Amino acid sequence: MNKASFPFSSFALEPDFVQALATLGYHQATPVQQVVIPSALRGESLIARFETGSGKTHAFLIPSFARLDAQAGLQLMIVSPTRELVTQTYQFAKAIADAAFPWVKIMRLTGGTALEDDVHALKQEPNVLCLTPGRLTSVLQAMSHTPFQRIKTLVLDEADMLLDASFVHDVDAMLKTMEAPQLLVFSASLSKPLLGMLRAYIRPDHIFEPTEKTVNNTQVNHLLVDTRHQEPVDAFLRLVDHVQPYRMLVFASTVDRIQQFHASLTAKGLTVGLLHGDMGHRERKMMLRRIAEGEFTLICASDIAARGMDLPDISDVVSLDLPRDLAYYFHRAGRTGRYRASGTSYVFYTKDQQRAIDTLTQKGITFTRMTLKASGLKQAAPERTWKHVEQPELKRDIKKAIQRYASKEVKPGYKKKVKRAVERVKQKYKRKAIDAVIRKRLYGGKKDE
Repeated sequence: MNKASFPFSSFALEPDFVQALATLGYHQATPVQQVVIPSALRGESLIARFETGSGKTHAFLIPSFARLDAQAGLQLMIVSPTRELVTQTYQFAKAIADAAFPWVKIMRLTGGTALEDDVHALKQEPNVLCLTPGRLTSVLQAMSHTPFQRIKTLVLDEADMLLDASFVHDVDAMLKTMEAPQLLVFSASLSKPLLGMLRAYIRPDHIFEPTEKTVNNTQVNHLLVDTRHQEPVDAFLRLVDHVQPYRMLVFASTVDRIQQFHASLTAKGLTVGLLHGDMGHRERKMMLRRIAEGEFTLICASDIAARGMDLPDISDVVSLDLPRDLAYYFHRAGRTGRYRASGTSYVFYTKDQQRAIDTLTQKGITFTRMTLKASGLKQAAPERTWKHVEQPELKRDIKKAIQRYASKEVKPGYKKKVKRAVERVKQKYKRKAIDAVIRKRLYGGKKDE
């Protein structure tokens, strides 16, 4: 899987389809598309685990549309975990249909409408169906006979978020009624229930994962911003003033914190967007529309916006803290640097987060440490590392101090006296070490002159 030029004309696609993709602005395949599309065009089932912003939606839409039959009914079903993701996929699918497949009928089922209306619409047999798992379960229960049996391709998008146990059961039961459908699974991770179910349908050699070098989006610059002794709002405003972002997305790990942060910014007269899981469907839908129309430069969000939503033109991402589930950091950072663009992910950190930062570093993130000052953002000086040096003389003197109070008879205040004696010895050696450092700085390691 390389990042060399790979035009869509390289695939076994009809020339008219390639031309239609070009009119939509799609000319070169992304790495995930390079590995997924050929296999999917052959009708093979597969699992693809790639970073967010890698172009996975078109990795399943392009081959699935290429395999549609104008004479058949419902052939493609795409299940996504949230209404917003369903709507996003529906819009991408509609654009492809309008450009290259005008005969294709696409239907979206997300709830919010009468179930009877959805059941009636399904009986008209659309060719492509985009829906949430909750609506799928409701439809399965409401219809004695569904048109799902003849589906060619079933897509599970963001599958690790779909994993309500009952939904896994529903999908497994539905797959058993189908005539050997193609199953395309896109997931950030694979839980045991999902993987156990998928093993019956997908060969192990059809699990595509990025190599170590492509786990993380290399077009994102990751910066650790030391904000010690600064209020988060003040530090953020200083950062914004320095960066002058085109569009910045700000994350916090709880709804309460992001709401409070949003309120603090608006209190300072800023116009700031807000997205979080406690918002109603209509409220979130309206906010997403306003974001898409470019109304906001700054957008505050809980981690609901980190997964799957294709928020447009995010130039910078700020994490006010690190998420409890560190996998979400990859999703946060992946909101920028999408589709070959570059971006920057800023993490406000303190010493308390060092363990989490070490874990992310082990997973392949390369952080640059920065300090935020009135003059702007500066690269931090390398942190000092202290080597442990064995000090036999210190051990000897501590042992002597303890023995001085040793007695077969336990006397009052014995432990306190021993502790004070040991501390005096340690302080003595600490002063010697400090004196040695001072002498080295003053005289270059030579004796006092």
